[in-house]
Amino acid sequence: MTVTPFSLKDAPALIERLLPVQRLSAEAYKEQEGRQSKTLTPLGSYWKGRKPLILNKACILGCLLPATSDLRRDLDVFERLMAMDDESFVVRGPRRSKPKDILATLSIAAPADYFTFRPSSFIPHPAPWD
Repeated sequence: MTVTPFSLKDAPALIERLLPVQRLSAEAYKEQEGRQSKTLTPLGSYWKGRKPLILNKACILGCLLPATSDLRRDLDVFERLMAMDDESFVVRGPRRSKPKDILATLSIAAPADYFTFRPSSFIPHPAPWD
């Protein structure tokens, strides 16, 4: 594959054709709710000029990516690059359950009975002070 210089010079940018506003809105809401992103609010000041970082990233990426005739593929590429696709939402979703919470929901009386431990296969490492 060869790259032709200035081949995309007059091509429209992706942001001119498409921008996933609903997903961006959800991401921006999550970012605004984060404690570390609201450093000035707890101090008693209110700064109206702060915009969510995700919106800045989306605008820059949307300006850099060219729009093609396949808008569905363009949207898929954009969402993957922004980590806003379905798989990324699942990974970054609500906090994962802790093992003790999972064990509390199991209907198994003794979950330890389902695991085996063979002491012969365990080889301890010598202590660093030995």
